[in-house]
Amino acid sequence: MSRLKSILSNTFWQILGRVTTAILGVVSIKIITNYLPTEIYGQYTTIYEFIGFFAIAADFGLYTIGVREMAKKEKPESEILANILSIRLFLIAACLVAAGVAVQLIPQYQNTFIEQGIWIVAMTTALALLSGTLSSILQYKLKMKFANFAIILSRIISVGYVAYTVFILNPADLQMGFTHLLYAGFFANIFLLLCTYYFAKQHASIYLDFNFKYTKELIKKALPYGLALILSTIYFKLDIILLSLLKNYHQVGVYAVPLKLMEILSVIPVFLLNSALPALTEHYHHNLEKFNQTIAKLWIFLKLLAAPIMIGGIILGFPITFVISNPQFLSGYHCVNNIQVVYQSFNEAEQKCAETKINQNFKYNTNNFNWTERATDSPQVVYLLGSDIALKLILVGMFFSYLNSLFSFSLVAADQQSKLIIINGIGVIFNFITNIIFIPKYGFVGAAITTALSEILILGGTYFYAKKYFKLNIPIFKSFKILLAAIIMGIVVWLLNGPTYNLIQTFNLIILVPIGAITYGLLIYLFKVITHDDLRQLLKKS
Repeated sequence: MSRLKSILSNTFWQILGRVTTAILGVVSIKIITNYLPTEIYGQYTTIYEFIGFFAIAADFGLYTIGVREMAKKEKPESEILANILSIRLFLIAACLVAAGVAVQLIPQYQNTFIEQGIWIVAMTTALALLSGTLSSILQYKLKMKFANFAIILSRIISVGYVAYTVFILNPADLQMGFTHLLYAGFFANIFLLLCTYYFAKQHASIYLDFNFKYTKELIKKALPYGLALILSTIYFKLDIILLSLLKNYHQVGVYAVPLKLMEILSVIPVFLLNSALPALTEHYHHNLEKFNQTIAKLWIFLKLLAAPIMIGGIILGFPITFVISNPQFLSGYHCVNNIQVVYQSFNEAEQKCAETKINQNFKYNTNNFNWTERATDSPQVVYLLGSDIALKLILVGMFFSYLNSLFSFSLVAADQQSKLIIINGIGVIFNFITNIIFIPKYGFVGAAITTALSEILILGGTYFYAKKYFKLNIPIFKSFKILLAAIIMGIVVWLLNGPTYNLIQTFNLIILVPIGAITYGLLIYLFKVITHDDLRQLLKKS
């Protein structure tokens, strides 16, 4: 099998696993958002995002550096894994304990579900980090289908526990229900670690080692990329934390739904580029022409994925939000007595909301209106901007995120990961300043705009340094054709959106998504973005 085919096969299994886990993740979000009010869901999200701040320091880029070290073949794979595993264990203990202590010192988190559930999420994250470390050997061997099999089974366990909590246990006490929802992730990740250990052991000896000289060398190599990764995570997660501190948990909950979807979709380029990293590293050191050709091909693949997701998601933001969450997260006129009841017409809302019974869990607090939460002429009705608005803005940022990930990984392959510290440092400063300016007035809408602008800034930085250190032959004409195909697809979907919504409302996604995919695929073929020769080369054995 050709190297490119192996890379794409490995990526296919990861994408298949991600699609499956994404579906399970959407099911989980759907169940949880139907059970928890937006404010409590905001706390549920905040606790994971807060731990994520510290977890990325425990990750420290060791996964990617480990795969790259194995690709160099300077030391046995088991020895590399053993030393990385030892470093990871130390970082996990230090960073996650620090996270648990830090929560106790933040006044806004006192006497909330966040304070009470922090240690469960810390242990859950520790298990996930260990599983990720072990899967680095499977990534190097291009055997990620086994790791993804374990991930899928663990997600089934998690969703099963969530469903059991909401539909069978169904605790009226939200505190008890919240705790059980956290247990779902904890038990699922125990299973994931055991499965990943079993599969990894088939390809390498699993043990702990602490070779001081080599460990020091690994830390030195990981330091630039680890710091860059920490900085990139800060600007990715900073908005959620600032929303929880500067606004309220309702804002966090509304913003968290599209952010979770972006988090799922953003893993796709990471899978592709992690699979390609060994080849990129080898080509950079031995064949620069192949290195440049591989970058050009990866650019096309990434843009082929990013363009339709962005344009299709912007057009179908409202029905997508409905499918993955609950009406309380949609833009529209909500009943104050129960924000799960929403209408697109004020007159209809005014009439129906007067008859809506009070639901204490989903009753809206009208004390602090702002730009995204507006009072109306009726005391029974409030107009709320929803997750669908944030989704459209975030998808713009995700488009640029797909592209800048290519240049980031290229810099890692070329041992220029230190430049990512500069780029991501600028991104963090920009993200923090703009969030501080926009969030107090515009809430989650300001946070979403900041996310998009930050990704554009980061793309400019990674492209600048990539262009500086190696020759880039980005296929501009093909890129234009991909964008044109996505725009035409978007026009087709937009024209059909109104009529199909009138017939079957948000279920029109069942019709529009396949039509959009077929239209886009035909246009890509007609525009010769991918030719017969490309397909033959992809399928040809070496």
